[in-house]
Amino acid sequence: MDIEIGTDIVEISEFRNKISENSWTLKDVFVESEFEDNTSFSLTSRNEYFAGIFAAKEAFMKAYGKKVDWHDMWIEKDENGKPVLHSSLLAPKDKVKVSISHDGDYAVALVVIIRD
Repeated sequence: MDIEIGTDIVEISEFRNKISENSWTLKDVFVESEFEDNTSFSLTSRNEYFAGIFAAKEAFMKAYGKKVDWHDMWIEKDENGKPVLHSSLLAPKDKVKVSISHDGDYAVALVVIIRD
């Protein structure tokens, strides 16, 4: 068994500025289901939500060991609202765990990949 860990922290206000300053858009980074999960959020909550998912995707790449396409991984919520990370890059037996947290102007994520 092989265990890989990745973590990332995002300053929410800087994340928001990068979106407006750079040529990439939210659709370059996030998949449709990630947009659907936040339709009822306020603008502030949406920024926190996307910053958290962005941190999780960065943490996944660190655990995976290389940069990959943003759409090769996505976050969905389980029936209890807990984030679940999916990826087309993992083998069927691989497991991935994700934790996302927000505090003030920061979002942080931890990803663990467990390979059999």
